[in-house]
Amino acid sequence: VNDITIEADTMAKDIPWKDYGIDEVFTAYSAGGARKIIGHTPIDILLSDIEMPEEDGLSLIHWIQDAHYDIDCVLLTCHADFAYAREGLSLDCQDYIPLPAKYEEIGASIAKVCRRRQEKLASLRLQDYGRSWLMNQTGHMDQDTETSTHDSPQELVEKSKAYILDHISDCELSV
Repeated sequence: VNDITIEADTMAKDIPWKDYGIDEVFTAYSAGGARKIIGHTPIDILLSDIEMPEEDGLSLIHWIQDAHYDIDCVLLTCHADFAYAREGLSLDCQDYIPLPAKYEEIGASIAKVCRRRQEKLASLRLQDYGRSWLMNQTGHMDQDTETSTHDSPQELVEKSKAYILDHISDCELSV
């Protein structure tokens, strides 16, 4: 997102995005344009200028958070103002890149955000798997050990640990 059209278009065209883990690039020239894209297309990473007419990039990021979009944000600006950096940090922005910046620097920042995002998604998948497994096992444990379905979380953990220890040699015991 950048109100300077030529900069936005040149970055979209000249940065080898696929080399940094990006499959598709969308370009917006205002916060309003970005909102339209975000409303119609799943967006993982937002790279935005801060100072733009009508609405700045920080306001756009506030809107993204208020609307609960899962988008990692990186700020670009030609104004190296600490107040912007501080607000960006408070908004959990992944990086703050002062302009002018080499495309390799922007790409390296985006690659780092992609890696963090992949790690976060893998962790969430593992948590979901663990929850599913625990629910499945507590059902089996209830049948096997005649336990109450009103066990506390600590009791469920202890029972899960006991189940794992009892069945550790079973080749069907999954992660």
